[in-house]
Amino acid sequence: MKRISQFIIRIASCFLSWILLAGIFSNGVYLHAKDAAKNSDALYKEGRKLAAHSPRAAYHKFTRALESSSPEWKKRSECLLERGILLFKEEQYYPALSDLSQVIKLRPKHFLAHKTITKILFVLKKYDQAIQESEVALELNDRDPEIHYLRGRVFLMMYQIGGNSLQGNIIASAVREFDDAIKGKRKYLDAYFHRAIAYMVSGNFKEAIQDFEKVLKINDRVYQAWYEMAKAYQKQMNELKTVEALEACLKIKESFLPAYQMLLPVCEKLRFKDKIQFYLDKAVKLFPQDPLIWSYIKRYPPPPKPAVVQESMKTPSPPPKPKEPVKKAPPPKPEKPEFVDSNYWY
Repeated sequence: MKRISQFIIRIASCFLSWILLAGIFSNGVYLHAKDAAKNSDALYKEGRKLAAHSPRAAYHKFTRALESSSPEWKKRSECLLERGILLFKEEQYYPALSDLSQVIKLRPKHFLAHKTITKILFVLKKYDQAIQESEVALELNDRDPEIHYLRGRVFLMMYQIGGNSLQGNIIASAVREFDDAIKGKRKYLDAYFHRAIAYMVSGNFKEAIQDFEKVLKINDRVYQAWYEMAKAYQKQMNELKTVEALEACLKIKESFLPAYQMLLPVCEKLRFKDKIQFYLDKAVKLFPQDPLIWSYIKRYPPPPKPAVVQESMKTPSPPPKPKEPVKKAPPPKPEKPEFVDSNYWY
């Protein structure tokens, strides 16, 4: 009995020692995980501060935060989201998709992740997938103007590609999505602009002009709106309004070749020789190799310069007294125009 009791005591002491060691180990692991989480939180905060002005440094902070954290880190999905959005802005589309897909695995109903994936798929021209992804985002938040705008852009590009028997329905869907975007954001410049493009391709030129005018009320320095509005006026056979819109376009962006290529034939039709000569002088300096410009120069050569007449020798008059220099105020800085997303078509 004595031996049995000693054996039981030894087993009990070993068991207690094992429990003690396991407790110490688990406590150490817990403390290590806690320290790692604190370190990851700090790196994540630093990355968010750097994201606006130093994307590369922010990317490294987010990456270090993810590498130093455990899979259970509470802010893992937000860190992946921030890094994914950063990669998207830096045009690293496939790494961005990888990060955002991980976000959705962790949080399937993350609206911003679904919306950003929709943007990436649109840029990658995967329009069917973009529509599917946008539908998930729409179920989560149907009041967000941007998701409606994105869907309108996708439908517009699908219409351009063609090959669908329901082309009319596609362009109607694009207009409807732009309508919903504008309802959510009254001064949504891009939505008005692209709705006007949708009206143009469906032959509703009056509605297109009205939307271009709304764009220009928001910002009258969007040269693309003047140019596209000129196209709509030309479709309506209103040459005078076409010329006015193209001239307004060239006042904002003098080096816009399509405007010259459209303006010169219209001016020729209206017999505006002075305007032809005026814009030819500008165009030939900007685009000396353009064949259309040179074809007009051959038809409308510049007037000869007057000959210089030598004056008879006269006694030179004394030079005038130098005037004191007048300090001029510095010219005002030109207002930087807000350009619509140039990735549009017509």
